[in-house]
Amino acid sequence: NSTTYQPGDNILFQGGQTFNGKLYFSSSSQGTASAPITIASYETGRATIHGGTSDSFYAYNTAGFSIHDINFAGSGSTINSGSGINFYTDLPGDVKLDTITIKNVSVNGLLTGISIGGGNGATGYSNINILYATITNCAQAGIMTYAQTFGTHKNVYVGHANVSNITGISGKTTNS
Repeated sequence: NSTTYQPGDNILFQGGQTFNGKLYFSSSSQGTASAPITIASYETGRATIHGGTSDSFYAYNTAGFSIHDINFAGSGSTINSGSGINFYTDLPGDVKLDTITIKNVSVNGLLTGISIGGGNGATGYSNINILYATITNCAQAGIMTYAQTFGTHKNVYVGHANVSNITGISGKTTNS
């Protein structure tokens, strides 16, 4: 989490193994559409990133990522407060951070499966592709995008996703 990554860097986790803790990326680590930072498994099977009671993967004010062939897990939807994969930006200036590709992942036991959010005017993300994601046993949402301004995120595609057992949160006064 303290390393800065450049376009084209690969961060690979051994298949079949579990790695505890959150993967965190700040604006100092940013890929591009043609040379994303890749998070994936190698060898046989998928690696699992277990975020405990928090996010498993969190990217703040950055984009240019390809996440594939990996599992994200939490300690259970009733006690977890994070997302399996969470991209969030609050940069000023109504900017669009480019390229998020999420493919062939599973998320289990978190508050939210995949969350992509903007928290400052029309600042958000463009060119978001979520493919072949399996999301189960989450409380608040399977896949969600949100922002302060309607239509903030551009070129969003979700395909072949399987979302199940999203329980909702009892007693909330907003959507869950």
